[in-house]
Amino acid sequence: MNPSGGFWSANTGSYRLARRGEGGDTLMVIEASLPRVPVTSEDRSSYIQGIVDRRPEELRAAEAVAALMPDFKPVPEDMFMDDEGRLWVKRAVPADAPPFFDLFSDDGDYLGSIRLGFAPAPYRPLWVQHGNIYAVIEDELDVPYVVRGAVGR
Repeated sequence: MNPSGGFWSANTGSYRLARRGEGGDTLMVIEASLPRVPVTSEDRSSYIQGIVDRRPEELRAAEAVAALMPDFKPVPEDMFMDDEGRLWVKRAVPADAPPFFDLFSDDGDYLGSIRLGFAPAPYRPLWVQHGNIYAVIEDELDVPYVVRGAVGR
C-alpha cells in the first residue's frame, strides 16, 4: 500500500514495478534491466529445511513445492513502504549474499541502494521507521535478536 494512496505491484519475472491508483489505473512505472539469479539446489534444500524445522510432518509437501520452484528467483523479491513514504525494493541475490534494496521516492525517483551487513532471520519482516531499519537475526543457537541500524540519507 502507498501512504499517499493506491498501491504498488510488481512483475516478478523482470524488474517492473507499477504504482496503481485506488481504481486500478497505472500512475507510474519503474523498470530496470537486471540479471536473473538462478534458484539453486541449496535454495531448494534450505526451503525444505525451513518448513521441516517448524512442521516436521510437512516434509513431503515441502519437497513437492520445492520441486515446482522456477529456475530463477523473482527479480524483485519483496517491497514495502517506510514511514517516510520511500519504496524499498528487495532484489534477488545469491543465497550467501546479504539482502540488497533499491530505494525510490513517492514520485518514483531512484534514491540509492542499500546492502545490509547482516542476514535477517528467514520469514521475519524488516521494519524501517524514523531513519532506522529493524530486523530479527538468529545466532548459532537459533536465538532471535532484534537489531537496529541507521539508514543513511
